[in-house]
Amino acid sequence: MRALLIVFALVLSQGFSAEAITILKDDVFPWPWADQCPFPWDKIEGRWRAVVTGRPVYFDFDVINRYETGERFLFVSQLDRDKKLVARGASIASGEQKGVVAVMTWLDGPLEEGFYLHISAFTEPGQGEGASATPSCHSSRVKTAIKITQFGRNQDLERPVIIEKMRSEVRGSH
Repeated sequence: MRALLIVFALVLSQGFSAEAITILKDDVFPWPWADQCPFPWDKIEGRWRAVVTGRPVYFDFDVINRYETGERFLFVSQLDRDKKLVARGASIASGEQKGVVAVMTWLDGPLEEGFYLHISAFTEPGQGEGASATPSCHSSRVKTAIKITQFGRNQDLERPVIIEKMRSEVRGSH
C-alpha cells in the first residue's frame, strides 16, 4: 500500500501540460443526452465488468477511507479476462464530486505509460410513452460508466464504456 501511495504522489507531482491537467477535473463525460448523477459511493464497492476494445475487463473498487472532511480514498484494481491483476490505482475525491478520476499504473510497465480511469454515474433519458425525459438519479435507470485516458492524451478523444456490477465484496483481492 505504501508503494502505491508513493506512485500516486509521483504521478501527481509530474510536470503535466495544461491539456493533461484538465483530465483531473470533475468532468461530465456521459453522453450529451444523459444527466450525470452524484458519484455512487454507497454502491461502487465490488467487482465490475466492462467490454473494452471487444475484450472483457474487470475492475475491483474498494472505498478505503472516509475522512471527516468528506474526502474518500478509492482503491482500484484492474484485472484481465482471466482475472489476473494487471493495473492498480487510487483516487482521492470529495463526497460531492460527480465524477472520480483514479490514477492507474500497469504492474509490468513504466510509470509514464499509466492511465486515468474516469468513473461516473448517469441517467439515460426516458424511453416510450409516458416516460419522463430525465429520470431521477435514484431510479433503476442509473448506469455507471468508465473512460480510460492514457497519460498526456486528451480525455475528450476517448469514449465512455458502461460497466456492470458482478459482485459487491472484493476486500482482500488486492
